[in-house]
Amino acid sequence: MTPIDLFPGDLKRLQPHLQMEGACFKIDYNGPKRAFKIVTQIWERGKGKDGGVAAATFEGPSTGEASISIKKTTDDKREPAWHIISNWSTPLGGATFSIPKTLPKDDIPGQQVHGVKNVAEFDAEEDVGLWCIVRAAGEIPFTQPIDELAKSVDFAVVLKIVPVK
Repeated sequence: MTPIDLFPGDLKRLQPHLQMEGACFKIDYNGPKRAFKIVTQIWERGKGKDGGVAAATFEGPSTGEASISIKKTTDDKREPAWHIISNWSTPLGGATFSIPKTLPKDDIPGQQVHGVKNVAEFDAEEDVGLWCIVRAAGEIPFTQPIDELAKSVDFAVVLKIVPVK
């Protein structure tokens, strides 16, 4: 699993116009037939819930991509919100889902930062956190695994790959 540019080459110039950020991962799989889910989780004050889930199956030598983007917007009440889009594509098909998320009312004057996990190889039996964006009033402990990081900050969005058991 390798992080790749969400906006490669000449498309990079479109990124500031779209006012979004995100990440993309190339998946190279070589193994027995196996189903995986791409899960987008939203964490608030240590509690997480799945915001969107899509499944795909890999078999033998095959490739795919998992990506996520977040764009700042406003909700129906004109409150700050994020529009989150996750995409999962494989040679056998793919899925896209979007999640409109209103930000918590008590906006934190702190920072918004994101982290990408560089995963050279992954265990097909384990969940793998790939990317997160977090908002926290204090220090952000990026040395923690992505799941632990999401639990320890005020707000986080996490993209992960989960094997179907």
